[in-house]
Amino acid sequence: MSGGAVLVVVLSVIGYVLLRHCCHKTSFRWDALEWQQNIFESTAAGLVLFGVTRLITPLVGSIPESLRPFFQPIPNFLDREPFAGSIIASSLLGVLVAAIVNAIWSKERSLALATKHHGGSLRSLLMDAHIEKRAVMLTLNTRKVYVGWIYTPPQLRKPTYLVIFPTLSGYRSTDDLAIRWTTDYAPVYLDLTSQASRGQKLKTEPAHFQLVLPLESVSSATYFDKDLYDRHFAPRSAVSLDLQA
Repeated sequence: MSGGAVLVVVLSVIGYVLLRHCCHKTSFRWDALEWQQNIFESTAAGLVLFGVTRLITPLVGSIPESLRPFFQPIPNFLDREPFAGSIIASSLLGVLVAAIVNAIWSKERSLALATKHHGGSLRSLLMDAHIEKRAVMLTLNTRKVYVGWIYTPPQLRKPTYLVIFPTLSGYRSTDDLAIRWTTDYAPVYLDLTSQASRGQKLKTEPAHFQLVLPLESVSSATYFDKDLYDRHFAPRSAVSLDLQA
């Protein structure tokens, strides 16, 4: 393998580490792209970083003579054969760029952005519900139904999981798929919170009710407003149906 080919491979590795492990904005997006595009972008990132470091050498020549001795070690370091200094400088520059980007786009914001563009409707809804702190209703492939808040939204990497903090649960009947509620978690949470406020040591805390679900097990998801559901969508009794007949 020629020296130029080895240099490209090394720069591709630098680009991979930057895009996949250092920069939040690209690391989440990485899981949604084809491997060919990831390789191309890693190589391009490495070459750009290398090109920027190589531009530093001619810039030193434009520095005033009085200051040039202080900056002369920089091109001497970058020109070390076979461009070892430039490779090291490219790595350090990549870490600096990643730190700046991470300061602008937080980890959560980066995941939300990647989910919006590459995650599909289901992931986008769950992500928005997590950010806006809105309750959702999930129907699983087993016809089990959960209502609650998304504690941890699903990422793009497979296998994908989400964590929900349930407030209601039930199931859909086999006949008409109407929801039959079986468990209300609110009294349990209130009881545990009351015990904690009295200084009692809890063996089980409300956080322990977090439920981890594979994304593939979710057949449908929607926002849930309990007051609106009770007024318009809750099953009506036989007596109320007779009164309306």
